[in-house]
Amino acid sequence: MTLPTVLFRALPNLITAARLALVPVVLAAIAREAWGAAFLLFALAGISDGIDGFLARRYALATRLGAILDPLADKALMLAVLVSLTLVGLTNTAS
Repeated sequence: MTLPTVLFRALPNLITAARLALVPVVLAAIAREAWGAAFLLFALAGISDGIDGFLARRYALATRLGAILDPLADKALMLAVLVSLTLVGLTNTAS
């Protein structure tokens, strides 16, 4: 297999890994109360979830690793954003 073929076959998992890597970046934006950046990054993560799923199904690129990473990335992002927004809201109301 050539390198482009290997990269294409791994593309859904690479997109999922990038979404997982976005979690701390989104959290940092929320902590700084940079709401526009936090929203754009969160939206980018959501769009990437649709893209990696589409690629995996459309081109039969689904893997066992992807089946584990994809829901993990989704849950990590949602839980981290929920907790961080709650904490930011609590600290703002306590001031």
